[in-house]
Amino acid sequence: MKLDDTKIGLKLIVAVGVITIVINGAFSYFSISAQSDALSYQAEIHANKLSEAIKNSTLTSMLENKKEEIHAIIDTVSHEPSIMEIRILNKEGAVTFSSRKESIGKMVDKRAESCYACHTENQPLQKLSMDERTRIYKMSPDSPRILAVINPIYNEPSCYQAACHAHTKDQAVLGVLDIKMDLKDVDQQIEDSKF
Repeated sequence: MKLDDTKIGLKLIVAVGVITIVINGAFSYFSISAQSDALSYQAEIHANKLSEAIKNSTLTSMLENKKEEIHAIIDTVSHEPSIMEIRILNKEGAVTFSSRKESIGKMVDKRAESCYACHTENQPLQKLSMDERTRIYKMSPDSPRILAVINPIYNEPSCYQAACHAHTKDQAVLGVLDIKMDLKDVDQQIEDSKF
């Protein structure tokens, strides 16, 4: 009888141990996943705010057609460590301003991943939600993730009424501000949280 009690006790201890390990593992997995999502979401919020700040900072220079000032603002902001590239594209898809001088004047492929949000149909979309502006991707399996934000530059009365611009009132979008940031620090925080 004592031998049976010992076997039952041992089985009970093993069962409780296995259940505890499974529960702790599941809790850890969901906790790390939630923390990863929260860190990525915070990075997206930061990138969107940065995008709005750049757009607002360049507004007066755009209205007055002061290209040197726009270049200076983009160059200054692009020195932040996590920023890979800042560029402004016109409505045709030509890079008009960029933190990478070699990109200026080049056309982007409207079928590229970064253009899907606006150019899914023959006509580009007029409005984008915050979620549709953001994309996260990798250049290669070994590279850090990249967070990119597209921020449409809308045609406002101050734009089409400005003396130096040739924009008509009908033109809804004048171009886009595109920012690419590496998520190396975010990914490192996620990795550190696994231990």
